[in-house]
This record gives sequence, structure tokens and C-alpha cells, in this order.
Amino acid sequence: MIAMFLSLACTGTTTNDTGATSPPTDDTATPDTTTPVDECLEPIDTGGEGTIAEECCFDPATVTLYGGDDEPMLLEEGGALPLAYSPQYGWELLLFPKICQTRNLAQVRALLSDTATGAVLVDETGTDPLYPDAEGSCCGDDFLLLSRLDTSGLPDEGATSLGAALCDRPVQLTVQVTDADGRAASSSLRLVVWADPEAMGHACGDAPGDTGE
Repeated sequence: MIAMFLSLACTGTTTNDTGATSPPTDDTATPDTTTPVDECLEPIDTGGEGTIAEECCFDPATVTLYGGDDEPMLLEEGGALPLAYSPQYGWELLLFPKICQTRNLAQVRALLSDTATGAVLVDETGTDPLYPDAEGSCCGDDFLLLSRLDTSGLPDEGATSLGAALCDRPVQLTVQVTDADGRAASSSLRLVVWADPEAMGHACGDAPGDTGE
């Protein structure tokens, strides 16, 4: 079962009391993807919406993306997005977002698109319980199993399986998180889908940056 979630800039000049005109604001800056919190709520039960310790809610929320299988790897811009395979479930993408400074129940949206065609492969949202990664930690671990990928928008290159259809394709992965108090964070990476050739049963190519030697 897949669990998932889902800035305004102004331009122009302003005039002060002396009649001087200030320069236009810069519209090109990358917007902050986190939402700071002015003050904390008491760590109380909020009717099933999760709780948060007071010391964990003053800093902005963050989300860090991991993927893989038994040993999740940190996903990095331009790197590999590993496909997993199991005899029971077949091909799937496993994501392990680490979400910090939110309540322990959050709404999570996973959006995966093919950068070559623009085709949306996954866009799903759900409400997830987050499991502390250590006692007293302000970070919780989530688990997303993506197995129902829509590959209908990809070119038909003789692919006979989900793995073959996605192998070596450039994609953009975005995970967005928000909690009951409006704490929000997102992470977006451009990646290349990769799978172990032995698991594929045929050549899939090397992970980005891997010479294959």
C-alpha cells in the first residue's frame, strides 16, 4: 500500500516617503521549500493527528530522500534511483523519506515524472505515520512502496516489463510533506532509473557514474 502528500513573488518598484524609488525585487531566487514555525503547540493529543515534542517544532521542517532495497541509499541529484525486485511483488520503487520537525503523522505526496517526455509515472498522496529514527529524535522515517507506475506515456521501445520500460530513463522525483500545523517541506531530485542487471535478467546499464568495471 502506498502512502503519500502534497510562493508568490512580486516585482515592480516602490517609493518611500522621500520620493526615492527602490530597485525591483529579485524574482529569480529559488523559493525556500521549508516552512518555518513561529511558535510551538503543546505536545498534546490532537484527535489522531499525531503529536510533536516542543523541542522539535522550532526549526523548519525538512525531508531527505533515500531509496533502494534492504540497505537504502541517500538519493542525490543526478544519481541513480534504484529499482527493486521481489518474486512476490515484481518490480517496484522503494522510497524511505526521512522527515524532520513535523508531527508524527503527516500527509505525504510522491510525484515521479519522466523528464524526457513529461509523462507522470506516479502522483499519489496519503497520510503516513512517521516512526522515530532514534529515541528522542526530531526526525521520523516513512516508507513508500511505488509499484503501480503508469508507463503508458513512455515510448514503446520493445519493453516487456516495468523494469525494461524504466531502465536508464531520466526522471524527476518530488516528495512533499505537510502536517496538521501547516509545517511543510519538499525535496525534488533529477535521477536516472537503474536496476541490477542480474536482477533484471538482461542488461540494464550501469548506475550513473559507474564504469561497470
